[in-house]
Amino acid sequence: MRTLTLEGIYRNGFVEILDAIKFKEPMRVLVVFIDEFKPKRKFAHKFSFAKSLELTENCKGNLSDVVINERRAEKW
Repeated sequence: MRTLTLEGIYRNGFVEILDAIKFKEPMRVLVVFIDEFKPKRKFAHKFSFAKSLELTENCKGNLSDVVINERRAEKW
């Protein structure tokens, strides 16, 4: 089975294909709805690998374990 991906918009019960394309016969289709999730990048631009090494230099053991234990100790 070959596939062709076309972009479209679902609105009011109909899918509008944005690309103009014609087929000689009816085509079977699969419609996939895409969630346009856009992550908030609050802290990504502030990340510094050197700073993270500096902040964790006194960490004893596994950093993951330290974080898990800190979160368990927080009061919900």
